[in-house]
Amino acid sequence: MHTVAAVIDEGALTFDLAIPCEVFGLDRTDIVDPWYEFVVVAAGRRPVRVQTGFTIDTPYGLEELARADTIVVPGWSDPDVPPSPALVKALRTAHGRGARVVSLPSWLTVPVQLLPGVYYPAYRLSIIAVALLVAALLYIVVMRTRIGMLIRAGASNREMIGALGINIKLLFTLVFGLGAALAGLAGLMQAPILTVQIGMGENILILAFVIIVIGGIGSIRGAFMAAIFVGMIDTLGRAFLPDLLRKVLSSTAASTAAPAISSMLVYLLMAIVLVVRPEGLFPAAKR
Repeated sequence: MHTVAAVIDEGALTFDLAIPCEVFGLDRTDIVDPWYEFVVVAAGRRPVRVQTGFTIDTPYGLEELARADTIVVPGWSDPDVPPSPALVKALRTAHGRGARVVSLPSWLTVPVQLLPGVYYPAYRLSIIAVALLVAALLYIVVMRTRIGMLIRAGASNREMIGALGINIKLLFTLVFGLGAALAGLAGLMQAPILTVQIGMGENILILAFVIIVIGGIGSIRGAFMAAIFVGMIDTLGRAFLPDLLRKVLSSTAASTAAPAISSMLVYLLMAIVLVVRPEGLFPAAKR
């Protein structure tokens, strides 16, 4: 069995530690035989206090790195503090015998200050940036290029495009391939912050259907705007509903009901759009 060790020291970034814990440490024996043995190793004294303030007590020390096949090194809150000589020696020894030592790029491990006292993970900002870039490229390809014109025409009248000499099967195969590549990119970006498992895209597919219905079928602008609306409704609901519900419910009941209600608000918005504007908020232009 492949042994994966995550090495933590004082001030370790919780987000960085959560990635290997989620990918390698989550118990999935109900769907597949275990592939990894995952251990959290303390680089110094124990228990270890991480960036967010809570402590992690692990029975494993640096001696565990002698048998690890992969070693994950999360970042820590103060990049100016060098690692301990004992940690550097253990990592060099492990790397010398063939162990793989990995870590997130340093520019993704430092929180970004958006406002005074308000920090946001750099990795999540990178996801937003990649999503905006992909949305812009898709819009340019579909709306401003000849192949985009053929895709739109083929979606409207497949037989007519075929009669004009266009290989519609090849065209739609390329479109399917592009969609699969974008799905792979989305999985690559989301894997560190979501559970990687079989069927992990099912919930996303349902939300994607809701977004298409709200924005308007065939409208890239509609899908983009509807995705923002749905994300804002779900996020604001999960952030503020618990405090509002605690005024009338117990703390446990409010914490349980708030996520369910925020999810219901998304489908309620879809129902209202279907009643008031069945073609969607931003339907595709008819020519």
